[in-house]
Amino acid sequence: GGPLATAEAIFQIEVQRMPAEALLPLLSDVDPAVRARAAVAAGRLRAPAVLLSGLAADGDANVRLAAAEALGFGTDTVALVRARLPIESDPRVVAALLESLGRVGEAADVATVIAALDTRDSDTAARALGRMGIRKIDGPGGEVAVAALLDTLKFPLGETRRSAAWALSRIPLAAPSVALRGRLMDAALHDPESRVRAWLIRAVAPF
Repeated sequence: GGPLATAEAIFQIEVQRMPAEALLPLLSDVDPAVRARAAVAAGRLRAPAVLLSGLAADGDANVRLAAAEALGFGTDTVALVRARLPIESDPRVVAALLESLGRVGEAADVATVIAALDTRDSDTAARALGRMGIRKIDGPGGEVAVAALLDTLKFPLGETRRSAAWALSRIPLAAPSVALRGRLMDAALHDPESRVRAWLIRAVAPF
């Protein structure tokens, strides 16, 4: 036994691309550090939600964090992400769940991500909308989402503003209304940061 043997066991399961079920005994290990490592491996092996549901509700926040990240790579995990998001208390885990929602979420989840633009997770939410756009989910290119991302450009935090501009450049926009297109153009021409302007120019280029 011992931590080294455990780490080696997880490593072997990953390297040999064994079915994620091979991680089961490690996912329920008494040591939270082992559970967290096994959760990371489960994500890499695209584990189904059934293997991660216990860890997503684990008493240890680091285990929940690893599980929240893993859920973004699973095959049928969106329902579990939706269930955990409103009840999770740890801010790091909430951010990881939002990020995973960007990876596995569907059109029904776009409103949840837009709402998160108004929270401390605005940066993560903007990136999640961008990911949903890349995945051609219905919704991120609509008026509501685009207007919310444009509002996010008014934030003082550079990181958040860059994420919002990046998202707008990646989302296939539905033909925006004249007013919205005007706002996009205005931001593309006048934003104080060159990288933000470049992404916004890319966003308005098709119109």
